Amino acid sequence: MPAAGAPAPHATRTVDIFPEIGQLALSGRPVTIVVPDVDRAGPVRGTGEPARVVRDALKPLAAVESVRLLADVPREFAVELAEGLPPGVAQIIDLDAPEWADHEGLVRQAEALLDPRFGAPELPFTTEPDARRALAEDDGLPVHLLTPLASAVAELRRLVARLSD
Repeated sequence: MPAAGAPAPHATRTVDIFPEIGQLALSGRPVTIVVPDVDRAGPVRGTGEPARVVRDALKPLAAVESVRLLADVPREFAVELAEGLPPGVAQIIDLDAPEWADHEGLVRQAEALLDPRFGAPELPFTTEPDARRALAEDDGLPVHLLTPLASAVAELRRLVARLSD
């Protein structure tokens, strides 16, 4: 760990990250690392980047005893990520599974994302409360689509702001 006031070490390669994380164990406290959207890894889709991230970065991180890893990975990589870890260490939570579902909470979140009062652009399906509710209650809207929905709304906001300038 750097001395107080010293710049933090900077790792530029995967192999440089793990020795730094290994030093964190000396603090005596576990370190939580959150890795969202692994399915969006890499500059070009379809190049296998999510698999590389799981294999080359997340699996080694998960094996570090002092690291608590919370990773949003595609289903097909969740089991691979947990393989080789001691029994009971990994927990795979599929947010689309019924036991994790909070349908009303998800409906309210989707409805808020579509509401112009909370920053959504004013469009026919966002300004009309019934249309907004119908979209929000659509059972075909899985949990994992809420983040892309939020991103799409944010992108629409930026586009509307640029067009109005």
